[in-house]
Amino acid sequence: MSLAIQRGFWTENSHCTPKTMMKFCDFLKSNEGSKILAGFHKKAKLHKKAKLYGLDVADLTDVSMLKQQLLELAASREEEAESGC
Repeated sequence: MSLAIQRGFWTENSHCTPKTMMKFCDFLKSNEGSKILAGFHKKAKLHKKAKLYGLDVADLTDVSMLKQQLLELAASREEEAESGC
């Protein structure tokens, strides 16, 4: 639980009862809770990566999409060259 508090997943712990904490832990173990935690983790990784490159998250995702489009274009051109069109 202390790791969850340290990493910002659980900020409202001053009014937490043991029963509430158990419900929260059960929620985190559920399918929905796992998806939410995965979303938080992905967002944190994006922010960390963007900071590393000196970009904001929107710019980083734009660069990522552009790279993907360029890869698809290169693959398409390679297929065309192989088929002789």
